[in-house]
Amino acid sequence: MAENNEVTRVAFAEPIEVNVNIPNIEGRAGRDGRDGDDAYRVAVRNGFLGTEQEWLASLGGGGQIKETLNEFKKHNVWLDSTSLDNVLLKIVTLSQCLNNATYADLRYDPYRQGQLFIDFYGEPHFYIRINDGEKREFVEQKLRVSLDGSMGNKLLVKYYGINDEVLQTESISLITEETGAEQLGALLKTYTMEQARNELYVLALPSKAEGSIEKHSNGAKITFTNYPTSPYMIHSMYKNLFKALRQNENYEDDANINTFVIDVTSCPQIASGTFPSTLQTSVWMDMWQYADTIVVKLKPENLPNTATNKSTVEIVGSAGKRIKVNNSDMITCQDGELYEYHFDTDSITQASHL
Repeated sequence: MAENNEVTRVAFAEPIEVNVNIPNIEGRAGRDGRDGDDAYRVAVRNGFLGTEQEWLASLGGGGQIKETLNEFKKHNVWLDSTSLDNVLLKIVTLSQCLNNATYADLRYDPYRQGQLFIDFYGEPHFYIRINDGEKREFVEQKLRVSLDGSMGNKLLVKYYGINDEVLQTESISLITEETGAEQLGALLKTYTMEQARNELYVLALPSKAEGSIEKHSNGAKITFTNYPTSPYMIHSMYKNLFKALRQNENYEDDANINTFVIDVTSCPQIASGTFPSTLQTSVWMDMWQYADTIVVKLKPENLPNTATNKSTVEIVGSAGKRIKVNNSDMITCQDGELYEYHFDTDSITQASHL
């Protein structure tokens, strides 16, 4: 009979118990039971053939990606190790595939005056920070961000990837072409003139005044369509109205509300006028007390009859305060300086010191 030289390889996951009697040596009492199976034993019971060292080597990946390793060798590509992580990293490096990876750039819808939010568009799982504030992640391509007064008039938006590196930076102004240089911020509430008188307690506002008021986080837009004759001086009315609009819900002064846009172009002519034009310092002290910036649209007939020259608007400046009339440039005033707005040139010039 021919000899059978075939060798069958068998791996034992369980230890083989052998009783050995050694004279003059007494063994210690053993522990009952045994520890739970380790990973190697589980692998053997599920068909792995080989030693524990061979099994450990197979975990590196080389034992399961032989064809891939052969290709590396065939093309003279050296690998520091055959671990799966190292092999994949080598493939990525050689192919430079990540250099071709693309992601969505940051986009956003244009801001419109009075809008309470801005919609941004970006790569899912990327995120933005506004004015270096909280992290806002794109769960999907569109991200809506609510606006509030704490954001100010300008948003610095930084766009981050999943590696936390800044990919793009955008600066968004909440100053719109519709309102020129005035900085009003987010719309908080709209009033009729009657509501303003009753809810804001502006008693100097005539009861038959008509128009609307938009209160924003950084100022207000005041539009008069009719302004009847009133026992209150026009500058006193504006002072009281500005003060009332600056109050928050707790009746505390909110200094962030300091820009006031006034439009009186639809008002009929009245003797007292609907906007002051005078060299009296006290009048402009009232106008500037609660305002840092005044933007006004008016016509010559909106000036009071006491105005010495209806082709100009006379203004007394206060240090650091700003004013813009119609389409003139915004100017920053010096304390006590006299300025004149000229209707014919639509410009403001400095006249002389009072």
